[in-house]
Amino acid sequence: MAKKEGGQPGNKNAEKWTEEELLEVGNKLLTWMQRPDNVFFEKFLLLEFDIYGSFLATYKNKYESFSKLIEKAKKLQEMKMCEGGLKKDFDSAITKFCLINNHGYTSERTINENKNTEQGKIEIVQNIIKK
Repeated sequence: MAKKEGGQPGNKNAEKWTEEELLEVGNKLLTWMQRPDNVFFEKFLLLEFDIYGSFLATYKNKYESFSKLIEKAKKLQEMKMCEGGLKKDFDSAITKFCLINNHGYTSERTINENKNTEQGKIEIVQNIIKK
């Protein structure tokens, strides 16, 4: 498939993408994501196909099959970020930042909870990291 330029909606070339072409892009993306050094799927879409932002959202909504491939790529990215953080391959602050801003994690917070029991007052402190 020849590289199409101009991934922005409203661009005449962007409007010519078919579901079959986007499935091919999505499958190439998943192959690319399987390489250990490739973490950010948006980089592949931008460099190889000039696809980004609003274009991606538009076509994810238009074609469920394409959306599923993008979601797989996003999940692979999340797992690579978590593994890279655990193995200390990535800077922990940047990993945390990316997981919070791109994958629905929330920042660490402390919850103080008071429980009144027959035996008296018990204070429970928990650190929670939530997805």
